[in-house]
Amino acid sequence: MPPSSRPQAPATAATRPTVGHSDVGRLRGLLAELWLLDDQNGGGPVLEKRAADLAARTSSLQQHGSASQRVRPRIYAVAASYTAFAMFSAIDARRLGEAQRYLEQAVTLAGLSGDGQVQHQTWRYAAMLAGQRGRYAQPGPRHRGSRRRA
Repeated sequence: MPPSSRPQAPATAATRPTVGHSDVGRLRGLLAELWLLDDQNGGGPVLEKRAADLAARTSSLQQHGSASQRVRPRIYAVAASYTAFAMFSAIDARRLGEAQRYLEQAVTLAGLSGDGQVQHQTWRYAAMLAGQRGRYAQPGPRHRGSRRRA
């Protein structure tokens, strides 16, 4: 069999790139740069795409890199933050359908991170999206039924 047609062996932990705290720090630095650009120019499709690309790159590190149990949740947190930023930019650009898709991804990633601050940030943006769509929270039937009548 020629070498090019041989099946490739799956990557082992030894051949996978190692992802550490310094990598997470660099990724957070890129997120800070995005926020600075947002502050200077406002959000929009360009920043949305950049954040979505960085989220995909970060998620790829999670899937293809080797990281300790302490680093893995931090990678999820950064990926969630990038995705939430993309959602925020989509809201700025009034691309509410795209923002909804980013929300679904960000909530999943934030949950996997176990980081309460990232989860809170994601839900704040979700509330903004709900406000933009006019879907404000209303008490459900069980709340109305439990009220005392005077």
